[in-house]
Amino acid sequence: MSRRNKAIGNRFSIRRCAGYVEAFQNAVAEHTRFSAEVRVRRADGAWRLVGTNAEPRLSAVGEYMGHIGLSADITERKREQEALRMAKLEAEAEGARANSLAREAERRMRPRASSCQYES
Repeated sequence: MSRRNKAIGNRFSIRRCAGYVEAFQNAVAEHTRFSAEVRVRRADGAWRLVGTNAEPRLSAVGEYMGHIGLSADITERKREQEALRMAKLEAEAEGARANSLAREAERRMRPRASSCQYES
């Protein structure tokens, strides 16, 4: 194992990410763009989300030279997106409750039709 691969192996365990690895291998074989997110477990036991984007690298004459890309820890971004999604759902639910209360208050304030008749 190379020094670089050993360092990566110490940081993340992707043993259970066969689909991710297979998709990347297919992108390399087909010289296509690769983009994926994967849940990985660090050597310290912490689970993290990693987003990867890679593009085929071509020489000046169009010869495939490999892929160039970036893998970044996106755990916090995903948590923030989920918190925002939940806040929106809660706000929508609160708005629906407020509308319901307003309709009920309006209904109670309407004059009721009387069943008695008055003649003068």
